[in-house]
Amino acid sequence: MDRSEKAKYKFPVMCLLRIKESIDTWEKHLGSDGYFDFIEGYKGREITGNEMNFSIMSSGVLAMQYFLNLAP
Repeated sequence: MDRSEKAKYKFPVMCLLRIKESIDTWEKHLGSDGYFDFIEGYKGREITGNEMNFSIMSSGVLAMQYFLNLAP
């Protein structure tokens, strides 16, 4: 994998690692459903309906992309 390919995947990999760290933290503190309980309390009110068609852009994501010089 060359340097440009690594740069292309840097931001998504960082996001996935951050999610995994969060999952590990909440499971440690609240048990096997800890992460789901956290997400329900944090983002549950913004999700409507019962379709698996939801994603919510956090306000800091675009700023993080620019900070890391990864803007599209």
